[in-house]
Amino acid sequence: MSLIADAIKLSVSEKELHNLNYPFKTIPAMKIAKLAVSQSAQKI
Repeated sequence: MSLIADAIKLSVSEKELHNLNYPFKTIPAMKIAKLAVSQSAQKI
């Protein structure tokens, strides 16, 4: 597993819909991702 830094972009209408009083256009976010290796590259 891996953590990836990301951001969520918000439009003015989304901020109003969710009643967010956030002064920036993006909100920092983290994603959890899977890492994979092809079987031919694995050392078993």
